[in-house]
Amino acid sequence: MAANLLDLAAPGLGSALTLLGQLYTKFSQLKEGRELCISLHDRLKAFADELEDVTPETLQSENLLPQLQNLIHEFADTVTRYADQSNFVKRVMKANKFAEEVKVYNEQLDSIIALMSVKRTVVLVEWRTQFQRDADKMTDQLTTINGLQREIWKAIKQLPTKKDVEDMVLVTKRELLDHDDSSDPVNTQPPLDPVMRSIVNIAEGKFLDGKAVQSPPPWLIAEDEVTTTNDPIDSEGLTQIFVGEWQGVPVAVKRFDVVGDNPVFDKHCKELGLLSG
Repeated sequence: MAANLLDLAAPGLGSALTLLGQLYTKFSQLKEGRELCISLHDRLKAFADELEDVTPETLQSENLLPQLQNLIHEFADTVTRYADQSNFVKRVMKANKFAEEVKVYNEQLDSIIALMSVKRTVVLVEWRTQFQRDADKMTDQLTTINGLQREIWKAIKQLPTKKDVEDMVLVTKRELLDHDDSSDPVNTQPPLDPVMRSIVNIAEGKFLDGKAVQSPPPWLIAEDEVTTTNDPIDSEGLTQIFVGEWQGVPVAVKRFDVVGDNPVFDKHCKELGLLSG
């Protein structure tokens, strides 16, 4: 079904499918995770092709096309954010989240397919085995990169300030703490953990004068893990409050504008488990 015809059934879907076709350009920029994206892209494209045999009336009555449109846009945004991240260390820290988001999009597509019977339903929902292979390959691409220690060193050197290095170490240690369950006798180390430990060792040894950063609380939240609206809902002096989202949960975010070093503020942030921007 042509994009303009799909737009008649769900305005904006045709342009979303055009966007899906353009995503291959972004896939080619990925240094790892390309296979994860191609597999989901192919599922979305195959399902869209199946819609050619579904009447516009059925499409409108099911009200599923807007869900498909939103899914494509969210997928495109996720791919763009990861593809635009050139810093190796930051990609390592975002790799698991990226793979998890792609998995969620696959599951959302399952839900859409389940509510609209198409000829290839059985084939379209068989994706989990391939997804696991693709996710394992993404991890392998990050852990077996040539000159790993050098890549980590170059990535840390790109961070603009010593405070940025310290914040990165805090988030890395938080991730390692999440994986360190000594009470579990069969606790298996996630494959990216050795890379994360190398990140911490190089950051502390080469960029923080050998000083170990104190382990953070498990609820520490990094600034880039929270999204906020553009305009504050309240402001007073150097403090602003925004509506935000963290891991899909609506939150209120208080932002402080700090001029110069402020030990009291830094201590307050550490007690709350927050990283200041």
